Amino acid sequence: MVMVRRGLERGWRWVGLLCLCVWAMGWARLAPATTIDVLIVYDTTAANWVATNGGMTAFAQDAINRMNQATQNSDVDISFRLVHVMSIPYTTRSSSDSPFTEDLNALQAGQGVFSQVAAARDTYGADLVAMLIDTGLYYGYTGLGSLLGSWSGDPKDAHTVCAIRAVAVGHTLTHEIGHNLGAHHSKYQNSSPGPNKSLDNLYSAGWYFSGTNGTAYHTIMAYAEDGYGHRYIEAPLFSTPLKTYQGTAAGHPQDGDNARLLRETKNIVANYRQSSSTPTIPSPPTALAATNITSTGFTANWTAVSGATGYWFELATNSSFTSKLYDGALGNVTTQAVRDLTPSTTYYYRLKAYNDAGQSSASNVVSVTTSAQGDQSAYARQVYVMYAGYFGRPPAPAGYSYYTGWMDRSNGNYRIIVDDFYRSAESQQIYGILTTPQQITQVFQFLFARDPTSSGLQYWSAMVNSGQISVAEMAYTIAYSAAADDQAVLDAKVAAATAFQEELARVQQTRSCAMDPDYGRVFLAQVSSAEDAAREIKDIKLTVDGMCL
Repeated sequence: MVMVRRGLERGWRWVGLLCLCVWAMGWARLAPATTIDVLIVYDTTAANWVATNGGMTAFAQDAINRMNQATQNSDVDISFRLVHVMSIPYTTRSSSDSPFTEDLNALQAGQGVFSQVAAARDTYGADLVAMLIDTGLYYGYTGLGSLLGSWSGDPKDAHTVCAIRAVAVGHTLTHEIGHNLGAHHSKYQNSSPGPNKSLDNLYSAGWYFSGTNGTAYHTIMAYAEDGYGHRYIEAPLFSTPLKTYQGTAAGHPQDGDNARLLRETKNIVANYRQSSSTPTIPSPPTALAATNITSTGFTANWTAVSGATGYWFELATNSSFTSKLYDGALGNVTTQAVRDLTPSTTYYYRLKAYNDAGQSSASNVVSVTTSAQGDQSAYARQVYVMYAGYFGRPPAPAGYSYYTGWMDRSNGNYRIIVDDFYRSAESQQIYGILTTPQQITQVFQFLFARDPTSSGLQYWSAMVNSGQISVAEMAYTIAYSAAADDQAVLDAKVAAATAFQEELARVQQTRSCAMDPDYGRVFLAQVSSAEDAAREIKDIKLTVDGMCL
């Protein structure tokens, strides 16, 4: 048995579920797929975290749905099915800076408290077992999975342990379960490179490539950092030369074709356990009229469906759902509060019911128009500050809505978001080649329109270099440690950025206009006082129109 970890990769989260779902093919497959049944287990730390982040069933189903999207994107006819979720009175022995070996060994052994897991696996016919733990971070050591080591298969090579926060924001679980099926890392990464020497020893490897847009990408099984100084954005599929992503083949016939390997091993893994039952896909729910409508939100309502274990909620700014704001699992509920919307704007929502067999077709579509005026999210200022500090510009409406929504749902937990901001492609283009003192200087310019003093530069450099704050947290921490004069400058920038974002949102209701990051940076760089902000706000319509020409 070989165990392979998703190691100290601080993987960039390319985009949220929204963009992944738009790019992916629909739920329905053209031919019957091989079903692989999955049991999801929560230790005490993960159970505590998920209790305020959607609940065990909804979170697990969301992860399974993304796994299925990945196989569909790769033209691999595998359908992962969630057969059971459970929590156990076990607390992880691992952390974000240590491998998950002890946890995985205990899970595989099935002794003591883990005998409950082994029994549940047999009861529910689970081919694969994944345990989620909470390390407090979504990077560092994020996963460890057994690598399939024989064409005959081994039911013991069917276990993974993953950091739940990493699962929440990317394809960590997909990656580790890929190992269970024999898929391996890229041949061209420094740490634990592929291919799988126990199987084909050739093509079972992840892939690095550059899109026609000039962006460097990695497939799901390759690390985001190759160990040779190169960083990549995740493409949501397994390596395959038969599919293109951003205009470029996402694999190579000899050096990167994990999709082929998965097609060859899927039946091996699917036969680890006999399915305990064959549930049927539920009927679609009926979407009902929205209630509690305000200027920034409403409550979506729908009917319950027999046999459903949860509902998939889609929210968009058009009735064709090509411009989605939310696309994800909610759990077994029939209402959902929607917040952080734009006043006087029409939105559309619909539902799908799901259970272990899959998703229903979509419900009817309900439209709802927010009222004219209302309060912003309680975390709006923090999001504007983060955009200023990390990118030096106002947020686009979609980004503003996404991140204020995230902050609301996590009760103001900014840590995941600041890492997301710092490790984004845009931020890395700005900061990636800079030294720590240069990064600090850039942050001061973005936030306060000035360079740091020599003592200030020395202080913040020491804070970063000693590890008291991470590089990712630096901009946020500097912003919220500002003296009064700097705070006044930042207040002015937030006011101007707010006006810019709101005007762009208004324009986007009637015509196409994308955010130009460089244009936004030039705009915000001109604001260093309340007087500057007042002037820019007065002319905001002309300013945004100038970008949209």
